[in-house]
Amino acid sequence: MKPFERFFPRAIMAPDNLAGTSGSHPWTDVGGARGYLWVVLAGSTDATGMVLRAQQATTVGGTGAKDIPGKVVTVADAGLDYRAYTISLLPGEMDTANGYRFARLRVEVTGGTTVSVATVFLGTEGRFGSMADERPAEVFPPVN
Repeated sequence: MKPFERFFPRAIMAPDNLAGTSGSHPWTDVGGARGYLWVVLAGSTDATGMVLRAQQATTVGGTGAKDIPGKVVTVADAGLDYRAYTISLLPGEMDTANGYRFARLRVEVTGGTTVSVATVFLGTEGRFGSMADERPAEVFPPVN
């Protein structure tokens, strides 16, 4: 089995300067894999803080959006430069009983003038075949 058949990007938030603002990637259906991992890459920054919010919703449009319990990370370290943060997610950690099946990561930055951030949402162990089969349009096909 090739690595991209086991894990593959499901969504990305392209590198951007989020100084004093927020950003997120699109809502993603989490029914197609057994587990997920957000990878947040923070470049050069002078921010006073950053909050990483794993959120859930009932529709791809974000209906009923709320935080996923236990998945909110507050980074108060002034020396955030060049760090990577990871947040894991199992579909069972979401409120599926009430129809929540879409997830996204919202990055909120306070203060600063330069805060370079990018995120990738990886799916692992596809339930219905290769993870690359349902790749989003902004992710190029794998190189075999």
